[in-house]
Amino acid sequence: MNENIFTTVCPGCSIACGMYVREKDDGTFDIDWRKDAVVNAGKLCRFGVRLSANLMNATSKVDGNEVEFSDAVTAAGKAIGDGTTFVSVGNTTCAEHLALMKLAESKGAVVNTGMGAFSSIPAECHPTMGVGIPFDAIESAKKIVLFIDPYEQYPLLVRRILVAKKNGAMVTAVGWKTVSLADDNKTIDPANYGSELDLDSDSVIIAELNPSTDPARVMVLLNLAKASGAAIMFMKPFVNAVGCDIASKKTEQKSLDQIISEINDGSIKTLVCLDSDLIEIMPDETAVREALGKLDNLIVITSRASAIADVAKIVVATEPLYKKAGTVVNAEGRALHNSGEGTDGIDAIGTMMGQPVGLYDEIHATLLATLGIDAVDERVIPAYEKPEYGAMDANPTAEAARTALVYAGGPFFWNGMVDDNDFVEINLDMVTANSLLKGIPAKIVSDKGEVAVKYKVSDVAPGVVLSNVKLPMTTGMVTSVTVSR
Repeated sequence: MNENIFTTVCPGCSIACGMYVREKDDGTFDIDWRKDAVVNAGKLCRFGVRLSANLMNATSKVDGNEVEFSDAVTAAGKAIGDGTTFVSVGNTTCAEHLALMKLAESKGAVVNTGMGAFSSIPAECHPTMGVGIPFDAIESAKKIVLFIDPYEQYPLLVRRILVAKKNGAMVTAVGWKTVSLADDNKTIDPANYGSELDLDSDSVIIAELNPSTDPARVMVLLNLAKASGAAIMFMKPFVNAVGCDIASKKTEQKSLDQIISEINDGSIKTLVCLDSDLIEIMPDETAVREALGKLDNLIVITSRASAIADVAKIVVATEPLYKKAGTVVNAEGRALHNSGEGTDGIDAIGTMMGQPVGLYDEIHATLLATLGIDAVDERVIPAYEKPEYGAMDANPTAEAARTALVYAGGPFFWNGMVDDNDFVEINLDMVTANSLLKGIPAKIVSDKGEVAVKYKVSDVAPGVVLSNVKLPMTTGMVTSVTVSR
């Protein structure tokens, strides 16, 4: 059987690990290790290894009926009018995102990237929030503070941190769960970060910024970095979240929660989602489904089958990411170019605004100018300006629940895919206090409902039920619950 081999990146998170995709004549594909990839030297996490089993192609549809690609494009073009809201979180190329920006601009709108924290934090902070530091800088740090669990959330960072430890770095983890590679694990009130962490200019802070992140927590970490001189990196759960932020940095953004609220109050009637499944991304799946059902038009332009495509009025099915022509920008700010030449998504968006051909070259030139480079070279990170910013008043939301189910989302979580780790983690005290029995699922109850789920005893914080799997009775990234057998 013949194969087409594509040089591409894993769509799992903003590390953007390099890989080869071997596509067979029948449309199925296998993953192969690209050992010369600068970002990951050929290594992949469980998500990347299982990509071929998890990613399925989408089908173009109108009103639930399968149609030709061109017919779906025509229907979408007719349905998109002034007042349409657009979303692209960063699961596609910069070229497709920029094309959608042109379409949105023609309708008097912007493309929302879903990162609501950007609209709540001063603009001079945005470059630091958007583009991180080179991964090599992690290896040379003297002290690393983790506000993530790298094993679960960003596994390919683990090897970078281990190199740093070998070079003498001290690693501190601040969070819900003990991180085994850390020299010290702490639970700290944000007001005491500065005094207890003792950072300096040789330190690196690694945190996450996702659509549900509390802006005040981001501000606290930015203040910590500024006061100590430490470098800071906000990892993102979407492969091209940084590229989309760079493209959209001068536009007013709405959070995903705000978009759902405006759908519910009738302000938004038509929503266009570019490779952005709000059902998968947002923690309260039931509330999102109910809101999407109120739209006059839900238009999904997507490279893969997903939950939102099943409920959309119009689905424009494009080629998978590995076949697309274009570039993504990872958490470091490193531009990575696909070897694919497909432009279905760009051509579809161009057709919707009356420019069906030639849009890719124009948009790629815009991207290069935005990044300040003449050509994409994955071995050279473009230079980014990061202006000084002032200290901010920040009061993170306190978690008042006695027992809380907390999401620590990894690639499977954010992509709505089944993972073998379909259990929650709790500490031994919670097992004893609630008379849980080995081998029998725990019953977790919230105001919204209940679920029986397998559990694992781990070294997590008191009162915390930690989950990497989305559960149907949650209302946010943190949900007040009770636990029993």
